[in-house]
Amino acid sequence: MADHQQEDQQPTTTTTGGRTLTHHVSGKSMLCASLAGVAIGGPLFGMMGFSFLATVTLLLISSPVLLIFSPLLVSAVFVLVGALTGFTAAIAMGIAGVFTLAWICREVRMHIRLGFK
Repeated sequence: MADHQQEDQQPTTTTTGGRTLTHHVSGKSMLCASLAGVAIGGPLFGMMGFSFLATVTLLLISSPVLLIFSPLLVSAVFVLVGALTGFTAAIAMGIAGVFTLAWICREVRMHIRLGFK
């Protein structure tokens, strides 16, 4: 009986922290692990395939709509880019103004300390 259990087990080696550990894994536990992997991975693989199929289908359906509305989309993109450019310029000018005010305050303090009028 003990010989039968020894034949069922397969040696596996793992390396952790520079040490090599050898332990035996039975065929039954390998089978259970494989079945668990298939039971978990199978539905995930199926959902991945369904998601890909749905994405391709929706892309094929929406392509003509994108072509019909492309002039409107291009103008909307131009408006969006213009708005973002304006906001970016406003932020840059605001930062420049704050730095200019800080520079002026520093100059005034320096002139007051030195006694200039």
